[in-house]
Amino acid sequence: MPKMIKMTEKPVETKENALEIEKSAEALFKEITRQYTLEMEAHDTLKDKANGIIIAGGTIITLVTLATIQLLNLGVINLNLGLITKINPIILFVVIPYFFLVLSELLAIKSYIIIDLKTINTQELLKKYYRYPKVVIIEQLSSNIAKYTVKNKEKSEDRAKFVNWAMVSLITGIITFGVLLLIVFIVIVSS
Repeated sequence: MPKMIKMTEKPVETKENALEIEKSAEALFKEITRQYTLEMEAHDTLKDKANGIIIAGGTIITLVTLATIQLLNLGVINLNLGLITKINPIILFVVIPYFFLVLSELLAIKSYIIIDLKTINTQELLKKYYRYPKVVIIEQLSSNIAKYTVKNKEKSEDRAKFVNWAMVSLITGIITFGVLLLIVFIVIVSS
C-alpha cells in the first residue's frame, strides 16, 4: 500500500510517479478552471439581473408617472400648495413609490458598474514560464486561478448585495404604488 502524504507536502517526482503527478496536476487544474468559469458566469448573471431591474424600474417609473398625471387630471390629487397641511395626503403616497423605484434604479446601476475582475497576465506567464515542464506550468496556473477565483467571488458577493437590495426596493415601490391605487379607488368609490 502506498504511503499517504499530507496535502501540504509535495510528492518527490521520480520517473515512476511522474505520470501520476502530471495526471493529478491536470485533474486539479480542470477543477480549478471549472470553478473560475462558474464564478465568471455568476458575474454575468448578476449583470443581467441588474440590467433587468433597471429596465423594469424605468418602465414602472413611467407607469407611476402616467398614473399620477391621470389622478391629477381626475382631481383625485389636489396640489394646493398654500400650506403643507393643505396638500392632499395622497400626494405623499405618490412620492413613496418614486423614492423606492429611484432607489432601486440607483442600486441596480451601482451593481452594474464595471468591476475589475482578476485574471492571469498571459504576457507575464508566457515570458516567465515559456519552455518549463508541463507540471510546473499547471501548478502555477492552478495557483493563480485559485487565488483569482477567491478574489472574484468576493466581488461577486458585493455585487449580489446591491442586486438584492435593488430588487427589494423595486418590489417595495410596486407594493406602495398598489396601495396608492387601492386608496385612490376607495376615495373615488366613497365620493
